[in-house]
Amino acid sequence: MNNRIIAVRTVGVAAATVLVALFVHVYGVMQANWLQYGLRIDLACLPFPTTFFHRYSFLGYVLPLAALLSILLGKNAREEKPSHGDAFFWLVGIVALAWLFASILSWQLPLYYPVAVIR
Repeated sequence: MNNRIIAVRTVGVAAATVLVALFVHVYGVMQANWLQYGLRIDLACLPFPTTFFHRYSFLGYVLPLAALLSILLGKNAREEKPSHGDAFFWLVGIVALAWLFASILSWQLPLYYPVAVIR
């Protein structure tokens, strides 16, 4: 495959993963504010997946760096068979989609499970 095509594809995936990481971060902040100030729910009693994405949503910014790292792994682009860089490239894309969907689903958990003390 042409090196230019590989570079464009990798930069495209890096840009997409930046957008995914930014969305997860901003969505988490907005949902936390809505739960805390809109619904008056204490954020200390959130379910575990929601707490994870509330505290560690910034970890998604590692994904663009991993996508750009696939350029280094895919140096042997002159061969016809797929290289390790291609497999790593697809792995980063799948992990980014899983990060996005897990974040959206985890922020829906406090709406379905009682997280506030009812008196």
